[in-house]
Amino acid sequence: MQAFADAANPSQLRYDADECRLLGTGDGAQIINLDNGYRAYCAAPRKERAQALANFVRV
Repeated sequence: MQAFADAANPSQLRYDADECRLLGTGDGAQIINLDNGYRAYCAAPRKERAQALANFVRV
């Protein structure tokens, strides 16, 4: 969740373990499905994984 805060995500995030997602509240309310980020990370070549994670966080 710190990576989202560092990327200037406006939401207060909380982890929803049952659905494997982050829920944002406030002005930047959103739902972030962690499965999508995990799949992108795993599919990326090892050298590109940091960038794949950075791209997911910026969404």
